Amino acid sequence: MSSSAQWTHSEEAALLAHHYQIGDLIERGPLSTVYRAVHRTSSKLFTVKSIDLQKYTANSGLTRDDVDKEIEICAQLKHSFLCELKDVIAGEKAVHMVFEFLDGDDICFEIVKRASAGFVYSEAVASHYMKQLMLALQYMHSQGIVHRDIRPHNVVLASKDNSAPLKLSGFGVALKLDSPDSIVLGGCHYMKQLMLALQYMHSQGIVHRDIRPHNVVLASKDNSAPLKLSGFGVALKLDSPDSIVLGGRVGTPQFMAPEVVSNVEYGTKADMWSAGVLLYILLCGRLPFVGSRRKIYESITEGRYSHHGGTWQSISNSAKDLLIRLLTVDPHKRISAEEALNHEWIRERDRAAPKKHLQSTVEQIRRYNSRRKLKSNILATVNNEKWLMNSSSPHESTCSVLSGDTLPGGDTCDADGCTRRGPEQTMPDDLNGVEKILTSLDQIATLSDPPFTAEPVDQSPDGLLDDPGLRNLLLVSAAQVICEPFKAKLLTLFFFLISATAYVHLETGA
Repeated sequence: MSSSAQWTHSEEAALLAHHYQIGDLIERGPLSTVYRAVHRTSSKLFTVKSIDLQKYTANSGLTRDDVDKEIEICAQLKHSFLCELKDVIAGEKAVHMVFEFLDGDDICFEIVKRASAGFVYSEAVASHYMKQLMLALQYMHSQGIVHRDIRPHNVVLASKDNSAPLKLSGFGVALKLDSPDSIVLGGCHYMKQLMLALQYMHSQGIVHRDIRPHNVVLASKDNSAPLKLSGFGVALKLDSPDSIVLGGRVGTPQFMAPEVVSNVEYGTKADMWSAGVLLYILLCGRLPFVGSRRKIYESITEGRYSHHGGTWQSISNSAKDLLIRLLTVDPHKRISAEEALNHEWIRERDRAAPKKHLQSTVEQIRRYNSRRKLKSNILATVNNEKWLMNSSSPHESTCSVLSGDTLPGGDTCDADGCTRRGPEQTMPDDLNGVEKILTSLDQIATLSDPPFTAEPVDQSPDGLLDDPGLRNLLLVSAAQVICEPFKAKLLTLFFFLISATAYVHLETGA
């Protein structure tokens, strides 16, 4: 076994090495490591996702059951546009998931590579890829599975061939529903059950006084399991109870559906919204929702985004119509994968999707990719063991594992992460600094990119400069940063930010 794979010494690792020759490291995330591997008997190339269970359970709040659920879902999915799980080697210390090898890059990187090589990128090409994504989602949804993390990093081309098919991957937070028509129970559902429990207690003249997640438990692991309130050690007869918010948002903030952001019941239509965000990027090269966490969530729940002016002047009305139907706030009115496949922009691509090269879109996607790479480098730095060991809050190390999925500015090209961190959780001060910088990168890009017309207020240059967080970050001096308790870390990230700002200005000629 090569030295790159010797991160764990266990029977599972020995068994893996017996069947596979472990090769180059592809990605190292906070919770898993991805390698290239060759099957010793067939000489076929595969991708191995190795999960160190001790790190996984200690740093993410997840359990072995979550890994087993991911394996169960992946084993069920067999479709030409889904990355297929081929083998699993599991034990008490580690789990190794062997997937088919995908030689292509994620869709945004491939678009730029191919355009740079002289190939045309047009609406017809985007329509071709969206059709494949819709077919993948149609199949998943028919199996009662919600992906919950549709974003460019998880939409990969199978090879470098010009005709390579799209493959949807990244099933770490996928959820199996009881039936295709089922819904995921969000915070409002649980709050209703909690209120019924408290109503009864109060009718008995009793106030709980310790309403917190530890005392609010689901009766079983079933999706429909009822809530049970426990922990009556400090219960007393008082006037009113404390409130609590249950549930959590899952996925990458910019790609979350309104119902996920609002913490209400949701189902397969949540994936369709995320697909709409991806379509937005494929058409104009930008994210539709940019800003602080609060601004992103407000824009999503209100359905505020721009598809006028600038690049959009060269986009067909048919493409815009599909986009609007996908980015519909009400999930009951949002189209399904089957309906999207019947939309003229996909069904009648030769007629409805123009073949004109979208050079402006390619340039914007290239800049978007650069920001994703920079964010990934920042996250790799803060997830480094030396960083975590030197954290200003070492006793809170379980909150210190970050990924692009946990932060509003974290649309990265990273491997994985603690995607279930709830919005009610706080981060140590040094990681709050990281969050501010990641968020600022997209804001700075909006300030320096050629503007659209009719931009939403919170995405226009004037609106962004009204954000005190961004304004203070741009005005802060190195001397001020040094005065902070976490001076060394933020100083390093400060120079990351300055470099990124300069890079964006150079790229746009500003």
